[in-house]
Amino acid sequence: MAIVMTSKELDRKHLGISASAILGNDEARELYEAHRTWRAPRGKRRFSVECLEEMPQPRVKAGRDLRLVYERYLQMPKRDLALRLLKMEESYVALEETWLQANDTLYNAMLGHHDKSVPTTG
Repeated sequence: MAIVMTSKELDRKHLGISASAILGNDEARELYEAHRTWRAPRGKRRFSVECLEEMPQPRVKAGRDLRLVYERYLQMPKRDLALRLLKMEESYVALEETWLQANDTLYNAMLGHHDKSVPTTG
């Protein structure tokens, strides 16, 4: 508290007043809180899936200037970066799932075609 430091500087014996004396006295505390410049931090914003679903799909172009992209990311608020990262991760998961399903379908088709082309003995 700046009041504590200032009171020690102004006091001839450099004892001043303690923070607990200000905060423990209802009238002094009320005056202090009314005139202080510090403000309590607001509560953290909670994440909601709806927020992510409403966000448009980020577009990424091949051959982009990575230096400019990096600089742009440095200017973005942490919350926006986190949302963008989550959206990109979700996109990656969906793409990987589609790729795996396509490969599974292709593999099964190849096995089915292979089994039919092998003559049976008997």
